[in-house]
Amino acid sequence: MPTRRPTSKPARRPLHDEIVPILRQEIITAKWPPGQRLPEPLLCERFGVSRTPLRDALKVLAGEGLLELTRNSGAVVTEPTADDIEGKLALIELLECHAAAEACARASEAELRQIAKLHQQMGEAFARRDMSRYFRLNDEVHAAAIAAAHNATLVDMHTNLSRHVERLRFLANAHEDLSVDSWSEHDNYIQALLARDARRVVITLRAHLQRVSRKINEELQKHPAALRAPGRRQKALTAPS
Repeated sequence: MPTRRPTSKPARRPLHDEIVPILRQEIITAKWPPGQRLPEPLLCERFGVSRTPLRDALKVLAGEGLLELTRNSGAVVTEPTADDIEGKLALIELLECHAAAEACARASEAELRQIAKLHQQMGEAFARRDMSRYFRLNDEVHAAAIAAAHNATLVDMHTNLSRHVERLRFLANAHEDLSVDSWSEHDNYIQALLARDARRVVITLRAHLQRVSRKINEELQKHPAALRAPGRRQKALTAPS
């Protein structure tokens, strides 16, 4: 009788891999505001883990620039500076324009069809004035265009920087207005990409991203307190549930 081989169990994800995306999103959406210290005991209790996997998760977020690990204060949400904001927005522009030009040559027809589909859905959300869906689809369109460049390093760099830009938009309440101009601008960029017109895609995308950067900077100048916690380096008393 043949010997039955033991069934191998799928490898379980490390605990910190389950914690990282949750805390990352909470930092991006300012549930943990800049200057806030993350309370390790409460987070350990919340996630049902010991300090080791929690600290592993905090190290990942520190590597992404969202946390600062200090000996005395523990993990503290970083506070963006004006230079930091300007630098990240400039790099986003460079990366996206390069990726869009590369995508004109490297994207498959299936990838372009998917981008066109997402863009059409984005237009339908615009027509309904559905801001939440519009901005979610906007992020998906940009991510799909980056992926179509087929450059893994570029994708990783853009993903990391995009988290900071998304965080700034939440902190400054700087979501784009659903204006005809903003939609037309984005549509021009996508139409150039679908036509594989590398020169026009860079021109239209740069104009679009520079307007978004100006909007973010304007909002942060109007509301500089958005970059600071109510009390600098204050101790958190509760953890978001």
